[in-house]
Amino acid sequence: MQNEFSYAVNTTVDLIKTLRNQKDRIFIAIDGMSGSGKSTFAQTLSETTKATLIHCDDFFLRPEQRTEERLSAPGGNLDTERIISEVIQPIIDGDSFAYKPFNCHIMDFDTAKIISPEDIIILEGSYSCHPALFDFFDIHIFLSTDRLTQVSRILLRGGYNKTKEFIEKWIPMENKYFQHYNIKDKCELSFKT
Repeated sequence: MQNEFSYAVNTTVDLIKTLRNQKDRIFIAIDGMSGSGKSTFAQTLSETTKATLIHCDDFFLRPEQRTEERLSAPGGNLDTERIISEVIQPIIDGDSFAYKPFNCHIMDFDTAKIISPEDIIILEGSYSCHPALFDFFDIHIFLSTDRLTQVSRILLRGGYNKTKEFIEKWIPMENKYFQHYNIKDKCELSFKT
């Protein structure tokens, strides 16, 4: 993975450098399969480019939003409205911003994060290339991996019960979203990790 990972980071940094000549602020979305290394890739890219990093996991739906209708829509379990109003719009307006990350373990909000955004902003996580968000971003990246690696990484990260939940619930929801919106093919960059 290291050579592919380094290649992905270097290729993305090169594209950012090219865009820096054209734009004052660059928005990057990093989407892809669970267990494909999105968080690690985003963290490395953020450190390399001094970018502001926002995680989609902070914007999963609150319990009262989890209606059957909402969850049945491809990518419907991400609060895209809140990402736009609390993160993207303040950045566009040139402001610092604050948001309360949603914590899935306690099913409630955590303490607010106050952010003074850098000139490069990364939104990392599944559903970051959702059509409601897609046009806000300058660079769209899709990460994938093979099934065995995916399951192994999820198992290491969360144990058996969490892996079972991912296999039965979250991965099928992601795949539905990827296929419905043709996410991988819409991204400028795609890497297998």
